[in-house]
Order: sequence, then C-alpha cells, then structure tokens
Amino acid sequence: MMLRPAEYALARWISFAGMLGVLLAWGGGTDVFAQAPPAAGPKPAAAAKDNTRYWTTSWNFDSVDVKRLNERLDTLGVGVPIEMEGTVSVNLNVSVPLNALTDTKKYRLEGLVRSPRLKLEQLVLEDFQTHVQIADGVMSVDKISGRLIDAAGPQRSRQVNRSRGGTVSGSATLQLSPLGEIDASITTEAVAIQPLHELILAIQSVGDQQPLHGVVSGEIQFRAPLRTIREIRSWNAKTQLRIDALARGDALPLDIPSASISIADGVLMANDLQIRSTESADLSASLQGRIELERQQRFSFAIRANDLPLDVLAQLAGANANRFAAGQVDLDATATGELAQQKWTMAGRVASPRLSIAGVQLGLIEHAFEFDQQHLKLEPAGASSSPPRDDLIVQDVRANYTLQDRRWVLSQIDAHLFGGEISGEASVALDKQDSSTLNLNWRGLSPNVNAQLFSLADVVLSARSSGKIDWTLPAGDWSRLADQSGDVQIQLDSIKVGDADIGQMDLVISKSDDALKLTADGNLFGGDVKVETQSDVTADMTWQDLWQRPSQIRLSVNRIRIDRLVAVLPQRSWLAPRFRQLRGLVSAEIDLDGALDSSQQDAPLRSTAKIQLDHLSLASVQITHRLEIELRTRGSSVDVDKVAGIYAGGRITARGQWDLLENDGHIDVQVAAVDASPSIRLLSDSVADFVEGKLSGQFHVSGGRSIRARGAVQAHDAVVAGIPVGDANSGLLASYSLGSGQWDASFSSIHGEVARGRLRGVAKLKSSYRPNRFDMTSQWSFERVNFAKFIADAGGGSFSYANGQVRGKLSLGGEAIASSDDLRGSFSTELDGSQASAIPGLSEAQRFLGAVPLAGIRIEDGRLDGTITRGRARIDEFVLSSPQLKVWADGYVQLDNLRMDVEAVISTGNFQTSQLMEVYLQIASFTSLSPVALFIRINQLLSNRTIYVDVAGTLYDPKLRLRPLATLRDEVARYIVSEVLGLNCAVFGSENPFQGQN
Repeated sequence: MMLRPAEYALARWISFAGMLGVLLAWGGGTDVFAQAPPAAGPKPAAAAKDNTRYWTTSWNFDSVDVKRLNERLDTLGVGVPIEMEGTVSVNLNVSVPLNALTDTKKYRLEGLVRSPRLKLEQLVLEDFQTHVQIADGVMSVDKISGRLIDAAGPQRSRQVNRSRGGTVSGSATLQLSPLGEIDASITTEAVAIQPLHELILAIQSVGDQQPLHGVVSGEIQFRAPLRTIREIRSWNAKTQLRIDALARGDALPLDIPSASISIADGVLMANDLQIRSTESADLSASLQGRIELERQQRFSFAIRANDLPLDVLAQLAGANANRFAAGQVDLDATATGELAQQKWTMAGRVASPRLSIAGVQLGLIEHAFEFDQQHLKLEPAGASSSPPRDDLIVQDVRANYTLQDRRWVLSQIDAHLFGGEISGEASVALDKQDSSTLNLNWRGLSPNVNAQLFSLADVVLSARSSGKIDWTLPAGDWSRLADQSGDVQIQLDSIKVGDADIGQMDLVISKSDDALKLTADGNLFGGDVKVETQSDVTADMTWQDLWQRPSQIRLSVNRIRIDRLVAVLPQRSWLAPRFRQLRGLVSAEIDLDGALDSSQQDAPLRSTAKIQLDHLSLASVQITHRLEIELRTRGSSVDVDKVAGIYAGGRITARGQWDLLENDGHIDVQVAAVDASPSIRLLSDSVADFVEGKLSGQFHVSGGRSIRARGAVQAHDAVVAGIPVGDANSGLLASYSLGSGQWDASFSSIHGEVARGRLRGVAKLKSSYRPNRFDMTSQWSFERVNFAKFIADAGGGSFSYANGQVRGKLSLGGEAIASSDDLRGSFSTELDGSQASAIPGLSEAQRFLGAVPLAGIRIEDGRLDGTITRGRARIDEFVLSSPQLKVWADGYVQLDNLRMDVEAVISTGNFQTSQLMEVYLQIASFTSLSPVALFIRINQLLSNRTIYVDVAGTLYDPKLRLRPLATLRDEVARYIVSEVLGLNCAVFGSENPFQGQN
C-alpha cells in the first residue's frame, strides 16, 4: 500500500533514526541497545485499549564524540562541513507498532538529548538539554535550555557580557500526521552574534574576512502551515528583539533597542524600529511600516534618520563602502501605494554634508524628492522660493517614465550635476528575452572619483567630461557582453590626479559583431599617449571577464615627463623619497596580448616593450643622456633582452631574467667609466656625496628576500671623503631590501695605487637607521706613497718634484654618516725617506732660517700619529729628525678643505752627539729652569737656529707666522728637549743634572 506523504516522511525519519543509532554506537564510548519488557513501552493503557502491540527498545548513548560521528556521516555523504568538538548523550525510548506499521500516529518516541559542552566552529554550547517526544503524529521539542559562548573569548571583540555567555530556551511542536502546522517559541538572552555568524558562513562554505559583532536578546514566536511554509503570507509570527553593539569589523557599533516585527493575517508590520549608537550621540533612526502581502498589496512606511552612516550600513550588509556609499545622511520620508496596481507615492527630504556613491563624491546634499509611478524629481530644498545654489554638486534631476508593454521607458531626462548636464532617454525591458537601450548625451560633467574604487591608491581622480552613448543591452542581465552593441564617445579634459593636472584624452568604445574595441588618444604628463585595444567576445562573456580573457593592447607613449608622472604616484610605491626628484623623458612602444588578470594561468599576459629614457636625472644630477631598454614578459616573468646606453657619463649594458611576483631572477650588468657620484646616487645620496672618480665593473644581480649583487669593481682617480685613493680594484658583495629599503655593500679585497705607492684595504658600508645616512667601517694600509703628490691630488695644488714617501695604516668609519663631521678613525705613518723641501711648510720656513739650505737636507726618521673626529684630523705627534734638522708639530687639519691649524718648532744645525754633549755640559750648572727657559738657552747655544711658527692655510698652500719662543708651551719644550734633542735634563726640577749619569 502506498503511504501518504506525511506518513512516508515519518517512516523515513524513524528509519533514519535507526541508522543514526548505529552510527552513534560507532562514535560513542559506551552504548546499550536493550529490548524493554512490555510494561516499559510508552502509554501501555492506550496500547491495550486500541489493541496495538508494540516493540519497544531503549537507546542509550553516553558521551558520543560528535567529531567522530560527523566524520562517519561524511563517509555516507550527509556530513556537516564544519569543525565540531564535544560529546552528546542520548536517552530514547522508541516504540514501533507491530500490527499498525502504516499508521504513522501509532509510532512513539520519547527521551532526552544532553551535552555538557559542544563546540561548532567558534560557537560553544554548554549545559545543553532538550526533551523530544513523538506521539499521535505530533513531534514536540520542549524544555530547550543551554548557554551559548564564544570560544575565542571576550578579548577578540568589544561586545558586552561576553564572559558569562548567552542563554537560549524554548520549545516547538510539528503536526506531522496529518500534515499540520509548526509552532515554535524561542527566547534568547545576551547571545553573541559573531560565533553564530561564523557558523552559518562555515555551513555555507562562504569566506568573510570581517567579523560581525553584536549581542542579541529577545523572543521569537512563529506559527505556519507546513504545506505552505515557504509563503510568507501564510505565517503568523512576532519578534521582539534587542541588539547591542552591532558592527562589522571596526566600524561604528549600532544599537537596536527595540525591534518589533509581526506577521498576521497576511500583513507584515514593523513598529517603531529604532537605531542608536553609544559612540555617536547624534545618530538616530526610526522606521515604522505596514504592507499587505496579498490582494491589493497596500503599503505605507515612514522613516526618519539623523546622521545615519551609510558606510556602516554598507559594511553590515557585507558591501565595500568605497564601492557603495559613504557619508552621514539625514532622511525624512514617507511612502504609500498599492503594489498590485503599480501605484505609489514617495516624498521627503534628504541631507548630507558630504555624500559619496560608488566612489563618486556628490558633496553637500540638501534636497527634496518626489517619486511616483510616472515622475521623478530631485531638487534643492526650497528651490521654488530661492535662487540657484552654487555650493551643490547635484543641482536637480527630472525625468518622466512609464511602464508599457513590459518595458520601462524613461524619457525627457534633464539632470544638472557635476557642473554639467545630462539629457536623453532610456528604455529598460522587463522581459528577459527583450533588450534595453540607452541614448544619453552629457556635457561638462566634472565628477570626483576615489581611486580606491578601482583598488588603487587613496587619491581623488577628476576630469571634465563630455560625450554620448548609444547602447543596446539584454534585459535582466546587463553583465552579458555578447548580446550588447553600440558606441560610446568620451572627451576628457583637465584630467587631475589629486591636485595635479595631467592632461586630456579622447576615448571611443565600440561593440559590434564579436569584438569590443577601445581607442584612446591624447596628451598625458606632457607627452603623447595612444592606446588601441581589442577583445574577442564569446557567448558567455561578461564585463568582468574582460580582465580574465585574452585581449590585444597596443600602447604608445612619446616623451612623457617623468617628473609629472612620479608626482602623482602613491607614496607606498617608492623605495625612497628621493626618487620623487627623478627628471627626464620616457618614450615606449608596448604590445600586450593575453588576460589582464594575473591569476589566469591558462592565458598569461604577454608583452614586448621598447623603452627609451632621455636626460634622466635625480634632482640636478644627470644619470643618463639616453638609455634604451627592450623587454619581453610572460605573466610575472620578465626577460631583459637589452639595456644599453649612456649612464652617469659612461656606458652600461645589461641582460637577464626576473620574476616580479617571486622577486627572483638574475641580471648581468656591466658598467664602464661611469662617474662614481651620480651612479651611486640612485642607491644613496649620502654615499654619493663622499665619492668621486670613474668606476667600471661587472655584476651578477640576483633576487629573493632582497636584491643581491656580486662582482668586481675598478676605480680610476677615485676620491673617498676627500682622500685620494687613486686607481683601485676590489671584489663587491651588496644587497638591497625592497621592503625596508636597507642596503649594505662589502669591499673585501681592495688593491690599488695611490700617489705612486701601493694601497690595500677592506671596507663595509650599510644604510643607517637614520634616513639619508650610512654606516661605515674600513681598514687601510699603504706604503711608499709620495705624500707631496698625494697632497697635490687631494687639494688640487701644484705638484712638487721633491721626493718624499710614507707608509702606514688608517682606520676610518662611523655611524649615521652624512658628512666628514661624522667620521671617526685613527692613523699612524712613518717616513720612508724624504727631502726636507717635500715636507709641507718647510719651504715656506726657509725665509726664517737664514742661509741654511733645506733643499739639500734628507730626512730618514719621521712619524705622524693622530685621530680623526668631528671632521678634523688631529695631529697627536709629528716628528722629523736628521743630523741637520729637527721638526716637531701638533694641531689639526680640516678634512673637507684641508685647512690647517698647526703649531711647529723647526730647528736646524749640527746635531752631532759631541755638540749636544757640549751643550748639555754647559747647561748642567743651571738649576730650576723652566722647560721654555731651558729650551731658549739651548737655542742660544746652538746659534739661534730654532723657530716657533703657526701654520695656517691648506696642506698644498701653507702659510707660516713666526712666534716668539717665549710663548712656547712648557710641555712642548719639555718634549722637544727630551725626545727630539735626546737630552736627559733633570734641571726641570732642582735636582743635580749629573745625578744618575755615568
């Protein structure tokens, strides 16, 4: 016998319950199937009265692992696609009528379902319990109770009352046989919305990055026939809810203190729906309305809002505020009508200090509107009694429309907005088999659009636009491109990015047959720009598919000014702020073929490009006169076929391959005779200010987390921090981080020639924690350096042919270096044989020393030690010694200009041992002499051939000023007598000068 639908459904349910029992047994820790004695069956009296014999069994499942159970259900294709943990216990008595199996009213089921803790995604249900009963064809679920808690804890949102969790209780009955009504009642208190929202999204397999916060409390009563449960007009329902802190992400939270909505007798009513916010005292909204769900479908509603945030409402609806609406709105509107007769009237006022729709800035809105089944009018409030307002972007919009032959015809469009006007007509088909048409003209429109609408930078785009559109498109689905045709002509003048005027452009878009074409021609950034594109259109293609389907694009630019281009690019696109000082011209011919959407692996975008850079400079420093680049791309892979041209006064060539997404690849670069300072300036301004000369080298550049370069560099006539290092070569290892902008460069083995001598060293430079500065450490050694030539090379003075050589060591470095004032170091040198006339200043001293010729004196013993700090080289000790000449000096030399501030003592004569002993014996009788007095006495005994001078001027042009010996400092005199002349004079005190002498 065929079962009726309700009976069949109940029988299937009980059969499924039996199968579920088996699965519960698999998932549980303990289980018991037991056939109860006859007395244990439900309602034995009733069974005896109607002579129904029952088979009764008790199902008891303790601590069933729901995760394991769901995995087993999933193997049967009925699993739930969510993460779940916890245990469930089920205790049921099931009675099956053995002699009335087809009578669904005879089946009996009663018991409890319990869970101490059940986690579904982030929703935790604690202390859950409900009573389930099926009898006489009625299913009852009552005594529902439990606590709902957010598993992530209260710290992840600003919701209130999260630590205690929310509670839920209620009951429900379903009349299953015969099929009747469902009657349910649910009460909630402080239930968090976020875990419920995440659970629904998980079941629907929908991703949502922004969480939905809020706490809901209230009551829901619902009754409806099961046969027509999908028809709202058959419902009888009533809700009384309160929602606190409703927000998506970090948006402004909204409170709904009262939400009373009911459906009864085919009428939907909303009574005093309120919106408030504790974080915005001025925000308020109230709505009340009524609509009949059948017959004439009469409706009426009234809404009043103050400072209603459209962007917050858009976010709550899951929409992008930048692409929908943004701004605060005041609204006062009423509406009445009959939907069945297609009659309605809506009128009111709307105001906003700054309104944006789909990224377009509408500015100040203070308008009145009227809207019925034939007319639309929007105009400034009080327009009939006041003159036109210049402070409004949207002036007025008027149009007539009619509904005829399943077509909505919009005519006599007359709109004044964005400083221009729109006119024309449109016909919108309501039959999906028909087509809609647009015939519009506009002139002088100047809208402002935020570039974030196109996922670009947060910057306003604007232009003055005129044009016309003649377009036919299918009804119902305007996104379908295959069934569309027409032409669009657009003239854009005064195109601006932010406040920068970048030029003008004319565009033509046409769709005919199976192709969509776009051509653009204009002047942008001071140069000529031309674009030609064509995309083949397939039957199922949409506008959005344009980015994902192959297209052919040809882009030609001629002599675009780089400074105007970089001025409008977003700040985040620059590796360093100094690149905003780029100047020059760029021309290019680029052909692209493929899908613009980079995620389309089956049709990656391919391109070939020939680019020419002319007169490229960084601020006032020219980088290249002309550089030619040839590239090929496939997706994110770039093949650099050619880079060649004049770079920093020399030649550069390069070729290689690079992956833009992985930031990895290899490029081989060669430079020849480039000027050091401008070539390095692209990396660091501060380093560029420290170097001069010519550089050549070969480098292998590779990528990864940072760009790395390995190779060799050769320098010619190089100068570092004002110090000539001549010709040198070294290995190079460098890296540059695109993310942080940090860089470092190591020169591991520097070998070179300087001033006819040899130079060796190691150096490491890296970017500093302070912008536009760098850190450095270096160690140098040199030998047989002709210091006369060295000084001449450093200062640009004339070179003396007198011979003088030194050897020594130099340590030089510093942190956050911006100038020579930040350098720190030390130096130690020894004389490696020299003529006296080669020593800076000694030739100038000749005029103070009388007839003693310095040109013929050769110095074999000398040393110079000192430190470098605060932009000066401090001479701690400078001593020259020969049988005919003694020199001592100390002081400073300024590094940036080689100016000196030195005091020196120069003494000539016969410093043989016998003569010095004679002097020593003569002064031994003096007691308690000061060092200066003793030195003056020694000078007198040595025929007054000692002078004390101040040395100024520069190293290559010293100036000497004679000073009295009496002004000599005591410590200087003591040092000269004891260390330079080698006299052990105890007369500096009152001791016997011969004491301790043999």
